[in-house]
Amino acid sequence: MNQVIDAEQLKNAIYEYVKKKRFVRDLKKNCEIKSINFGIMSKEDIIKYSEVKIINREMYKNNSTNPYPYGVLDLRLGAHKSGSICETCKKPFINCLGHFGYIELNYPVFHVGYYKYIIYILNCICKTCSYLLLSNEKIELFTYLKKKNCNNNALYKKQLFKKLLAQCKKTNKCYKCHAPQGIIKKIVKPSLDQFMKLKHAIKVKENGKMVIIEEDLNSIYVLKLFKNINPYHIKLLNIENPEKLIITTLLVPPNTIRPSVIIDEHGTAED
Repeated sequence: MNQVIDAEQLKNAIYEYVKKKRFVRDLKKNCEIKSINFGIMSKEDIIKYSEVKIINREMYKNNSTNPYPYGVLDLRLGAHKSGSICETCKKPFINCLGHFGYIELNYPVFHVGYYKYIIYILNCICKTCSYLLLSNEKIELFTYLKKKNCNNNALYKKQLFKKLLAQCKKTNKCYKCHAPQGIIKKIVKPSLDQFMKLKHAIKVKENGKMVIIEEDLNSIYVLKLFKNINPYHIKLLNIENPEKLIITTLLVPPNTIRPSVIIDEHGTAED
């Protein structure tokens, strides 16, 4: 005889199955951490480890302390205050570790922590076709010098990149598409464009005189350039994934590390 399962039992069974798959089991064994790798999360990684996409700018429903769904205090990000229950792990505030969310930006921005490295990379590649600004002979030379560093010495890699950067800066025409090349300049004056645009200063000859023409390189265009870099050249530049240096998706931290603080009967303070 077939067993009849009501909707609530089915819901609980599915939740228990998903919970087992999602969370790492505590084996209660002593483990030794050998190393920790620090890096930048890709858009795909951020979405993968998030529980909810944030699309609502409001925090609380009108005249209440109930968080808006899909807002920065959505209960799927964890319990936001004492007495609330997390909608992801079903645990109270004191036991919930919290869960991440994400926001997709309408317009990408340069990562402020890696701003100078974005400029370094742009000075090494063609601003039209993304080709490395070195001749084939120089590419072979730097490949050979890179292979010599069999011990993976960090100082050696740093010095080698400085030499490569210096050689690329001397190139005034792309070896592949022959587009003119110049120097990358950042916008110094504080403005909305400061981390969304860069200047490409090119020397050209007009009416027998050398003049400098400045082109705007916005973050969308730079992202396209970075995506088109040859994988072999990426290894030579000693970088993993240059497009990660341009932010298209923001990670939203769990509610548990930024809990709501009640100021008085009519307001709260949010971090």
